[in-house]
Amino acid sequence: MDIRNFVIDHVDRFLEYLKQNPLRMYSRRTVDAYLAAYALAYALGETVHVDVADWPPREGVCVGFKCQGMYITEWEIGVDGKIYRTEFSSISQLAAHIITSLLPLEEEIYRALFVGHYAWSVDYCDYKCQLPRELSRGDERLSIVFPFMGELPIERALPLSTLPIIPGVTGRVFDSLPGDAVRVLDWVLGVVASEGFHTAVLDKAIRYYSPDIKAPDVAERLEADLANFIGKEIDVYVSNLAETFYTVIKRAREGVVAVQNPFYIQKLPPYISHYMKLVNWVALRYDASGGHLIALIPPHGQRAQLKGAAAIFAELGQVLEYPTHLLVYVEAGKYAEFLQAYEKVGK
Repeated sequence: MDIRNFVIDHVDRFLEYLKQNPLRMYSRRTVDAYLAAYALAYALGETVHVDVADWPPREGVCVGFKCQGMYITEWEIGVDGKIYRTEFSSISQLAAHIITSLLPLEEEIYRALFVGHYAWSVDYCDYKCQLPRELSRGDERLSIVFPFMGELPIERALPLSTLPIIPGVTGRVFDSLPGDAVRVLDWVLGVVASEGFHTAVLDKAIRYYSPDIKAPDVAERLEADLANFIGKEIDVYVSNLAETFYTVIKRAREGVVAVQNPFYIQKLPPYISHYMKLVNWVALRYDASGGHLIALIPPHGQRAQLKGAAAIFAELGQVLEYPTHLLVYVEAGKYAEFLQAYEKVGK
């Protein structure tokens, strides 16, 4: 069964959830999840409030994590216990499938989903990062793209990039950069390598780009909002994120590193996974209302262990699996058990 038939077969259940008036939706703290929730609300809802949540509610309409009721994650869509499993995809792409199974995409909804998918593809996708047919309008081109390149000189734009994060460049200050674009890229590759990162992290900058939408700029400004830098200059957000990123890298040997901003638990792991000097698993922990939100990142060459580790941590709470890391919602009172499991996985 394809996704369209799944939606149509259960359309009464989807609409029962999405047509609640008022409707309260819960979004994981990512650009992809938030814009997918916004698109679903705008397309199919009536009076809607989207809550950005750092802990999955028990039930409701959830975008980015599982709950009883209706939910969407990067791996599946669920409604009242009926589940459609898919290949690893952006939530925005899956939301586009749901919407277009019922009605055409309006322009504003399309643009939101394009930006959400773009942000996901940069952070979470390393291979086969094609633009899905549902979100293609024909003007997109595969390009090397960084945020704000169209409005700032390159020596200012590159240090502001968080899509992708450029190790050794993001958050730093440079008076000038060497020569033309080719020489700059060679220089950036050298900086990334000298910081101890696999230069494949820069492949994240090669994505399908629409000059009409300017997804990198829009997505990074939304990142700043999700990181609670609402109304502040973008460099304030970038400086704080970069400081946290470099601090985590320095403290990676400690095993579990506390992080104060919940957005960084979502944002940083795919980049930390490219750190070639990482020899053991590292965990980022944020203390949330219902327990501990923890990202678990194996060394670059040990990603094959993720599935086995996910089964171990599933006893402690909800686990979301990604190609580079795990996101574990460790329920209150189970942190000691988590540390035991973490020690076991790290051996």
